[in-house]
Amino acid sequence: MAAPKAATPTQEPPPPAAFKNPQPCSAYFGQKVDTTDSASLYKPFTAPQPYDICGYKPAQLEGAYGLSSSIASGNNGHGVKIAIVDAYDSPTLLADAQQYFNLNDPSIALPKTQFTNIKPSSVGNEAVCGASGWYAEQALDVESSHTMAPGAHIVFVGAVDCFDASLLAAVNTAISSGASVVSDSWGDTLGDLLVDAATKAAFDNTFLLADTTGVSVLFSSGDSGDNFADFGMTVPDYPPTSPLVTAVGGTSLEVGKSNTRLAEYGWSTAKQTLCEGTTTNCGSATTPLGALAWQAGGGAGTSFTYLQPSYQAGVVPAALALRNQNLFGPTPLRVVPDISMDADASTGMLIGLTQTFPDGSVRYSQFKEGGTSLASPLLASVVADADQAAGGSIGFLNPTLYAVAVSHPSAFNDIVPAANPNATAVIRVDFLNTVNKDSGYVVSLRAIDYQGTETYCDGTGNCASRLVTVNTAPGFDGMTGIGTVSSKFIHWMATA
Repeated sequence: MAAPKAATPTQEPPPPAAFKNPQPCSAYFGQKVDTTDSASLYKPFTAPQPYDICGYKPAQLEGAYGLSSSIASGNNGHGVKIAIVDAYDSPTLLADAQQYFNLNDPSIALPKTQFTNIKPSSVGNEAVCGASGWYAEQALDVESSHTMAPGAHIVFVGAVDCFDASLLAAVNTAISSGASVVSDSWGDTLGDLLVDAATKAAFDNTFLLADTTGVSVLFSSGDSGDNFADFGMTVPDYPPTSPLVTAVGGTSLEVGKSNTRLAEYGWSTAKQTLCEGTTTNCGSATTPLGALAWQAGGGAGTSFTYLQPSYQAGVVPAALALRNQNLFGPTPLRVVPDISMDADASTGMLIGLTQTFPDGSVRYSQFKEGGTSLASPLLASVVADADQAAGGSIGFLNPTLYAVAVSHPSAFNDIVPAANPNATAVIRVDFLNTVNKDSGYVVSLRAIDYQGTETYCDGTGNCASRLVTVNTAPGFDGMTGIGTVSSKFIHWMATA
């Protein structure tokens, strides 16, 4: 990123503008089905389609990954510290998290004694960084981390702003905080190619320090797939491509009525607006308002900077490691992500956050959030559970992750393509004004595990289209890496 202006000792930004999820939405996947809209509206998707979820709660995520009994029996991260790094520092971060768990799972309340807030010395660059927008990120990070490791101590480290120098300083603070695992849900888009060598060296030196002192460092892999649809370039983000960190990609997780994992696919979402109006359905309409277009997905790709690390040799398919051989010849390169967790907003987590409403009131409210910003802290907290089981920090995860993937593949859920892609979608209803029905609703279809066409258009209207190139497959794949954690993950990581 560009060099920031000097920060000034100003107050933290106000709470962000409010967002609320309207009904209909489902408490668990498939609970509610759209039977009011025409089947012709969905073609080629089969009808009726389920409504998307209102947001998964802690017990649902614990159950889906097979961790409920383990956490209940005390393997819950006790004695372990998880550090979270974000820009800025919401003044209501702890209070929001405490209210969230009181409302959604009082059995794992978050006491003040399990939370440390290392505030930035000052704040700056609020406008360019969209400062208030970081508050939802912070709430998601803290609430998801506590969900999967309710016994762990959370250390939140707020950076002065969103620029690399400030975030790197915060990472250094997190690494030296006594935490055994650090979660970072941010990065530089296209950074593997565009971040300068000096900045990469500074970050990598910090990551090396973490690795050699027994600290696991995790980074969200990004939310724009391989970045082609947004930028016309197939380049992964940085720092996820650093071979010294664990890059965490995304999935679409379907959790059933009994908190069981019904299905899980690679996160690749396309959106089609079906209608807009005063009701939560499209009435007699048989033609959608918009075309189906790729929208978001787990960050992925092959590095232009880093050679293949030894832990990926023999595990990552040559077709992925050699994807850039036209530039570098037959030299295997680093591939991300390493591993994945739930991330799709259509299957995201319910979070609680103090927000600013249109009438000027400021109050706590809940809504659904996703992205690999969810995946990284989810994995970080499962790693904290594994650290407790191991009796100490596993440290740099990747060598152990890949070794366990070879020797004990049952430690992971292998993510493969949907058998019928035309059956994997949800219907989503949103407020047009994001908070209430006053301006009406927008109804859209969100395709899950989308493998169709994606299009990039530049500022002059020139467009290029191609089939999505980030896919799942048996074994290591370019969309989800090794896969996601299973109920056996903690045991095999702790004993490896």
